Amino acid sequence: MNAHVQASATDESGRAVRVAVGAGAPPREREIIAALEAGSELTAERCLSADQLLECVRSGRAGAAVVSTALHRFEDGVVHALGELRVPFVLLAAPEDVTRWRGTPVEVLPLDAEPSAIRAALLALGVKPRDEADRHRTGSNGGGPAAVAVRRPPDAEQLPDGQDEHAAAGTPTGSPEPSIEVPSVIAVAGGHGSPGRTTLAVGLAAALGAVAPTILVDADTTAPGVAAAIDANPTRNISMLAHAGPQGAGAWDRAIHDEIQPIGPRSPEGWVLCGLPKPEMRGGVAGAFFEQLIAELRGRYRFVVLDVGAELLGDGGTLHRLALSSADLVLVVAAADMIGLLHARRALATMRAHVRVPQERLGLVVNRHHGRYHHGRTEVEWALEVPAAAVVPHDFDGVQRALAAQLPVVLAGRSRAGGAILDLAERICRGRIVLPAPDESARQGPAAWLVARLKAALAAATPGVRWSSTGSRQSAAGDVRDAAAPTSRGVPEPRSAGLAAAVADTGTEEGARSDRSAVAA
Repeated sequence: MNAHVQASATDESGRAVRVAVGAGAPPREREIIAALEAGSELTAERCLSADQLLECVRSGRAGAAVVSTALHRFEDGVVHALGELRVPFVLLAAPEDVTRWRGTPVEVLPLDAEPSAIRAALLALGVKPRDEADRHRTGSNGGGPAAVAVRRPPDAEQLPDGQDEHAAAGTPTGSPEPSIEVPSVIAVAGGHGSPGRTTLAVGLAAALGAVAPTILVDADTTAPGVAAAIDANPTRNISMLAHAGPQGAGAWDRAIHDEIQPIGPRSPEGWVLCGLPKPEMRGGVAGAFFEQLIAELRGRYRFVVLDVGAELLGDGGTLHRLALSSADLVLVVAAADMIGLLHARRALATMRAHVRVPQERLGLVVNRHHGRYHHGRTEVEWALEVPAAAVVPHDFDGVQRALAAQLPVVLAGRSRAGGAILDLAERICRGRIVLPAPDESARQGPAAWLVARLKAALAAATPGVRWSSTGSRQSAAGDVRDAAAPTSRGVPEPRSAGLAAAVADTGTEEGARSDRSAVAA
């Protein structure tokens, strides 16, 4: 029996105590949350992964927890961590696990326990109010972090004098001022050949989500990859949202709330809606539904980032064409080599002829650029007839670190590619973006395992030499022998009017070639 606390369910002021709920399945979560909030003692915050649940408790937003062994990324260490935090919690486990946890100070119930029994178990344990339990992002509705993301902005006539939409919605201080020229829906597209669409879309959404409500939608119906890129739960996706068939604002709020997931703790207002689990399911997402989805998200978020697939023609490109036609800004990603530029030119021709994207909405992102081997920005702009919004340098190590850690490249340490994407995000939102510092103490996953193995191997191979947490070699005296990682390089300011031109990169690239005809051909 978990008897960490003997306090009453509410504090002296009568405030309900927040419970972090991680059940693993939306229907089960709804049942448990409804039962917990049946009285005045408890309120609930929905957690989509074990990491999010622990962060919710550590930060003081929750004073109790309900955690299921079916929760994404659950492991035994989660139970031990909750025990160290000394909060009352109920563990929902399979029959074989119930026996294993018996005899420990853990309150264990079956996975299919009645929600009322879960509530009774929490109240029997007692829930201790924490000092910061009222510091959450849900306003007064107690609907969890996603409630902020799906909340409709108040009408302008309902706002007090001098208060803008973002201030009323709880946007953090320092967020960019709203402007009619700032795009709301941003489509990230490109030609065939993996030019880096998902890398850019994920990095852009993570950066914008640090300062404003932002959602990333994996709209690639042929090769979706966002879930794998950031270790999101692929069972919560756009197909499930379409299957729910929401009608009306309230139904849309609930349906979106059930399927979105946080990008990560370093992007506090960033959310993601995963794509189709497999391409064969694209028939279940109708064009009319997809158009309505974009409209609903536009009304709930400051920025909507769409990761669009390469196919633009035929039935396979229906949703891709709708995404491009609905966007305020279309960023066309092109690999910097000759083949990548050729694919980008063909994609641009298709967008102009079949989708009829206005020229002023187009912006080019030249990816994996190396000044020694590739044409310069000015030459590429001339050949493709599109202003360059950004030139992302070739940064193999930085991108591979991000992929291995399943993190957006802007959050994966010092990276030249991440710095260029962050600079693009700042020019899109017209403000400076300061990303929260990483929590090294909470570092988990395959990347941490790999680092630990590498450090152990280095220690065995070089006895008497210490290695720092950053991989730098130190002698017994502690002198650092390895050079620091390269720092990020900024991108110059915009040069002309229009949405695409407003974020255009006007810098010059070293090693530019004078032969433009090779690109034009």
